[in-house]
Amino acid sequence: MTFKAPLVALPSTATVSVSLNGQQFTEQPEVHSPEKAVTFDYYADPYASLFYPSKGPTNGGTQIKVQGYGFMLKRKHLSDHLWARFVDNSDGSYRELAPASEVHKDQLALDSFRWTTPAVVKAQDVLLQISLNK
Repeated sequence: MTFKAPLVALPSTATVSVSLNGQQFTEQPEVHSPEKAVTFDYYADPYASLFYPSKGPTNGGTQIKVQGYGFMLKRKHLSDHLWARFVDNSDGSYRELAPASEVHKDQLALDSFRWTTPAVVKAQDVLLQISLNK
C-alpha cells in the first residue's frame, strides 16, 4: 500500500491505521507509546542560522560549529542521522562540492553541531546544506 502523507501544521508522530471500508480501522496502539511499525514521524526540515568560523582552507579539516534548529528528532524509537555538505550555488544549481558526511551523535546537540569540513575542489559561492537523510 502506498499513500501520500497529508500536510500537518506542526511536527509530531502520527499513528497509522487502515480500513477497507472507511469505517472500521485497524486497532491503534496506545498513543503515548506507539510502536515504530505503526507510526509516521513528521519533522520540520533542519536549518542552519549561522556557522563559525566562516572561512577555512579548501583542503578541509576546519572544525566549525553550526547553530540552528531541527538537528535532532529526540524520539526513542528513531535513530537520528544528520548529514551536512557544502554546495556551490554560483549558478543556482546547488552543485555538490564534496560528498555529504554524517554528523555523529557525539557532535550533535539540540540547537548546534560540530562538523569538520571536507576538502573541496572549488570554493566560490559555498552554501552549507543539512538534512536528516542522506
